[in-house]
Amino acid sequence: MKPLKSFAFSAMALSLLMATGTVSAEKSPGKYCDTPSRCINPITKYGAVTSPNYLASVAGLEVLQKGGNAVDAAIAVASTMNVVYPQMTTLGGDNFWLIYNAKTKEVKALNASGRAGELATIDFYKKKGYDKIPSRGYLAANTVPGTVSGWDAAHKYARANMSNAGLPWKDLFDSAILYSQKGFPVTASLARWEEINVDPKDSEFRNLQRFSGFKQTYLKPDGSPYKVGEIMKLPQLANTYKLIAEKGANEFYRGSIAKKIVADLQKHGGVLTLNDFAKHTADWVEPLSVDYRGYKAYNLPPNTQGMASLEILNILNNIDVKKLGEGTTDYYHVMVEATKQAFADRCTWVDLNTGHMPRKLRQRTRKKEMLVFVQPVRLTVVKQGVKALIEQNNFQCGACCRVAVPDRACILKQSLKNHSIPSKL
Repeated sequence: MKPLKSFAFSAMALSLLMATGTVSAEKSPGKYCDTPSRCINPITKYGAVTSPNYLASVAGLEVLQKGGNAVDAAIAVASTMNVVYPQMTTLGGDNFWLIYNAKTKEVKALNASGRAGELATIDFYKKKGYDKIPSRGYLAANTVPGTVSGWDAAHKYARANMSNAGLPWKDLFDSAILYSQKGFPVTASLARWEEINVDPKDSEFRNLQRFSGFKQTYLKPDGSPYKVGEIMKLPQLANTYKLIAEKGANEFYRGSIAKKIVADLQKHGGVLTLNDFAKHTADWVEPLSVDYRGYKAYNLPPNTQGMASLEILNILNNIDVKKLGEGTTDYYHVMVEATKQAFADRCTWVDLNTGHMPRKLRQRTRKKEMLVFVQPVRLTVVKQGVKALIEQNNFQCGACCRVAVPDRACILKQSLKNHSIPSKL
């Protein structure tokens, strides 16, 4: 009986210790969190994964546990998000990479955005009576999907240049294939956007059930949207991922997948061609950077909005933001005005075709000139010094034309949505 009493006492002491710890943890040290664990940055030795969807984050973690590097895990996360998070990101979109290589001590930038199709000309749209590019539909799908090319280029770079060569290409899509084939529970976010996207009163941006591919792929057999907790299956997308895993990115741009996509687009009057897909490449570019309060921030050059995000930081470099007080009127005013001025510069001075921008836009002194106007949101994988950040696909739903190719379950993006059509270039 003595051992039993001893055990009982130890259990009581442990429960009291846990209770004391629980009481202590109730006091929140931060403004936006209820417990310390929600406020303190995660602490880990071997790696970390974060994304907007828990199933996608787990997919990346599993790749790290199998010996993959940060780039491998980022591809696993991104491909899984295209399955379980289709309201914000799809296989038919683009991606942009920032990769820090601890072996070479360098930051690499990869632009995997697609170019406009050869038939997407001013005359083409004007002859059809448009003064701006449509927001949705087959005429809106006018840029080549760059996502798969970005995965391919990043994976090849990591295999050749990182200390840990990582996993084979075919092993990175297991979770994406599993969830698309076997199904996944619909989240509150996805259910909400399902409801929004079938609004029959909005014929410009919503009412997506009018497109047969979207209806067949993302709505239930009776045409109604999925509810929270219901299981969504995307078997056609699973087949697409199997082909990509087995045959590589080339199958997407020059093989059967490209042929299926182009055939469906052209059947409905779309503008992309097989030649557009075949010519597509992802591009390694020189990253832009600025010093910000003791750190160096990086982003991609045009055609992206990276220059604007860095200029915002350069403007804020000249302001005591902390003194304004987080959440105050002055705080938000400064943030809004800094953003407005940075994007005004981007629209005024940056050539989006060549990426050229005046040198003064990169200089901190330029930001002081703008203070008179100012005064009163990614997936990331880190593994042992190697970090891969990928801005994935179609974050704002407005970037998706929401045309789903039925046999491939691939929603295409529309990077030129709502662009006005000038009389001449």
